[in-house]
Amino acid sequence: MSCSSKVVGADGRLDQDAPPWPRLLARELAIAGADHRLAALRAVRYGSLLVHRRAIDRHGPPRPDFAGAGDDLEWTGRVLRDEPGYLAPRSVAVREHGGQPDARAFTANRMRILRGDGWRGQEKVWYALLFTEYLRQRIAARPAEAPALVRALGRGLRGPP
Repeated sequence: MSCSSKVVGADGRLDQDAPPWPRLLARELAIAGADHRLAALRAVRYGSLLVHRRAIDRHGPPRPDFAGAGDDLEWTGRVLRDEPGYLAPRSVAVREHGGQPDARAFTANRMRILRGDGWRGQEKVWYALLFTEYLRQRIAARPAEAPALVRALGRGLRGPP
């Protein structure tokens, strides 16, 4: 089992760049977690994560080829695919911001995550919808980036999953 803290910024408010991804398609884990005042998780952004050594032995560490642009989602997606993970809301971690990841690398790596084995069928649809909304918002806010993001999608399709 893995656990994650609630991640806040220096101001004490929830960190908008590190929200936990709830497990929507595993009713039994959600019920088990609720019995202990925990929320079942499917993936976690960096901030605070407690992982049992067996998970690292089984899945390895985060992949360096994803570093800084989705490596947390790719890794926790693999780790929590078949094992339970919970948000422990009484545990709080303060995250210092190191800046935003490169949008092109983040886009290519999200496409690679979709092609990988860390997510199942229905989960991939959910993930793809979130990814599409990210791209829509990004391009609406910065239209000049659209060609670079399209090229990044292509790199994500051609690169290793």
